[in-house]
Amino acid sequence: MKRIMAIVLSALMLTGLCAAASPGVYAEEKTEYIFFDSFEDYEDGKLPGNGWSSIDSSTAQSYVSSETASDGKKSYCSVDSSTDNGPGLRSKSIPVTPGTYYTVSVDALISEGGAQFYVEFWKGGNRLTPVEIVSFSGYEWSTVTTTVPAVDGAEYMTVLLYQNMSNAGTANYDNVRVSLGKKPSEDLPETDKKMEQLVTGYPRLFFTAAEADSVKAKKDDKTPNYANTTNQSVCSYIISNADAYLKENSFTCSYYGGYDVTYELPLKQPGPRANPPEYGNSGQYPYWTALGGQIRARIEYTAMAYFLTGDEKYARLATDYCMWLTEWTSWSDPSYENGLACLDSGYITMGVCTAYDLLYDYFTDEERSAIKEAIYKYSILNQLKIWNLQTDHNVQMVITSSMAEAGCLLLGEYPEANTAVVKALEYFKVFLDRRVSTESHEGTMYTCLTIESMMTAVDIIHRVTGDTSIIDHEYLNEFLFKWLVAAGDSSNGTYPVISDGSTSAGFFVTASIINKITKNPLAGYFLKRSKVYSASLEGLIYGINDPVSAVPGQDLQSVNIKGAGWGAMRTGWNAGDTLFVFSCSKSAMGHNHPDNNSFDILRNGVALATDPGYEDYSPGDN
Repeated sequence: MKRIMAIVLSALMLTGLCAAASPGVYAEEKTEYIFFDSFEDYEDGKLPGNGWSSIDSSTAQSYVSSETASDGKKSYCSVDSSTDNGPGLRSKSIPVTPGTYYTVSVDALISEGGAQFYVEFWKGGNRLTPVEIVSFSGYEWSTVTTTVPAVDGAEYMTVLLYQNMSNAGTANYDNVRVSLGKKPSEDLPETDKKMEQLVTGYPRLFFTAAEADSVKAKKDDKTPNYANTTNQSVCSYIISNADAYLKENSFTCSYYGGYDVTYELPLKQPGPRANPPEYGNSGQYPYWTALGGQIRARIEYTAMAYFLTGDEKYARLATDYCMWLTEWTSWSDPSYENGLACLDSGYITMGVCTAYDLLYDYFTDEERSAIKEAIYKYSILNQLKIWNLQTDHNVQMVITSSMAEAGCLLLGEYPEANTAVVKALEYFKVFLDRRVSTESHEGTMYTCLTIESMMTAVDIIHRVTGDTSIIDHEYLNEFLFKWLVAAGDSSNGTYPVISDGSTSAGFFVTASIINKITKNPLAGYFLKRSKVYSASLEGLIYGINDPVSAVPGQDLQSVNIKGAGWGAMRTGWNAGDTLFVFSCSKSAMGHNHPDNNSFDILRNGVALATDPGYEDYSPGDN
């Protein structure tokens, strides 16, 4: 696996159990704070008192400001002008009891760059590990909260308002507050909203029983689609992969630096494993991420091969994998920080849910019961315990999307299944609202990974419950395909090489679902121009032979794509036309570059000038 596996996991782990929300008027809250400071009592232009101390601020301007505030009149402002220093403001010492949970909340407004706050535990003058690091995203006042236990030996804690060393920018902080908390996993979220259930039988996730015969008929459909692919070839690909999996006694995952790990069948839960030899990060390497993806592929391909052919040899292998997984104690590596859910549990959940949906009538009563209980325990319950992370990250989206899928699968059988669907929809809306209003994103390639996961779940929710709240969202209907079409190469629609992007195109699932349901012509144009199509499971489920489309108008030939912070100009929409794309986004989310002002010039599928990018994920200039 590439280093990206570790970086993606670390980004989620470092955020801790945190939730983002809009700031409120804290004078009205009934919470009893151990520590609270809103910076209202300090002099403008000076550092705050009450034990606050400045660190590494030789190249930064740090002062109390009355120019903006989350509430009240003042906030603390830090202007970081150097990439060689990490300026910060540390609170006074706050006594703690080891093992007791503490909730820390901070409001922040990021004008440029990025910002974090650290929760630090100390014994004497020595800072203990781990240190909780919580990052802000977006460029409007927001509140981020984390709940963590005081580590063994801790005598006191501090809150550090910080801008990391490589960062340059301006941040304002307000309403720093600390209170007693409780272990986040002790309580599940509740909801009064009841999702309507339109489909009660199986299958129902990707198509209904009434549509099953039309899906099976695709096995013999030789009609070429807009990407010159046929349903017959897609089905043949699925079956050939399933045939290969039938022959396996083991499979191998390649990890960082070419380090291979072989997993024997029958598959048992892996134990702890040392990090790959060349992996220098001190954190736990995420072996289970690739493992989860390989498990998912084997379950989904064999389950679909059985659905298409009726051959029980495929169903038996899919069932074996599901039953092996019911004997595990977790579907996420227990050595991860939260031990509940990550990319691995998301992938495993998606695979097992697909098998339960397609093989429901094949399973014995005992198998069905064991698999259903495992989905309920390891997917719905565990993922609900961390749903309120609400981080702007592809990892959290994969987790939440799989939780929604499991919720729709078991809707009507467990009350928490309904809660899972409701809370997933809440997160999806928060995520898309931020994309419209903040200019914060991970670039086209990683936005693709995130939105594709979400849209699979959104389509399932729409089919099972009839809910269209996300499908109708302005980001999907007004913004996303304007961005992709205006900033895509004229000849083949590939991405500009900005924000760790590569010369590829994606969004097949998203464009297909939106075009099929809303007839969005830009989504259809995007599909036809890029000829993006999945020759795999997604192509069978979501593929459209001839999408509804229309050539964009002149209004998109020269456009400021405000939600992305990109501009695009082109000479026209023909293959030989030239495209100029310019990035001026303030986004500090993962996979964006700190230097900004990146640009690409593209023509005939060739990049005449590109931002160099950091796609090898190594630090420093390349």
